[in-house]
Amino acid sequence: MRMFTWLGMLLFVSVLLATQSYAGGHPAIAERGASDHHDLAMYYEEEAQKNKSKALDWEFAADYFEKFPDTYTGKMKVSEHIASLREAAADFRKTAEKDQQLASKHRAMMRQGVGP
Repeated sequence: MRMFTWLGMLLFVSVLLATQSYAGGHPAIAERGASDHHDLAMYYEEEAQKNKSKALDWEFAADYFEKFPDTYTGKMKVSEHIASLREAAADFRKTAEKDQQLASKHRAMMRQGVGP
C-alpha cells in the first residue's frame, strides 16, 4: 500500500513539474519579437498560396465534370457534384483570403515593432 502512495505522489509531482515548465513559455521565443511576426507572416502567406492552389484544383475538377459529365460515376447527380466541388473551391478561396489578411496583420505588427 505504501508503494502505491509513493508512486502516486511521484506521478503527481512529475505532472505538476511538467505542466509548470510549459506555463511561462520559452524565454528565447519572447525575445524574438519582430522576427516572430516575420515568421508568422511567411507562414500565413504560404498557407494562402496552398489554399489558392487547392481552390484552383477543385475549380478545375468542377470544370472537367461540366465538360465531360459522362465520366462521373458517383452516386449523386452530376450537377450536385459540380456544385459541391465549386463550394469546396469557394471555401478554400475564403480560407486563402483569411490567411492573407493574417499575413498582412503580422507584417504591420512587424513594422510597428509590436511584440508577439
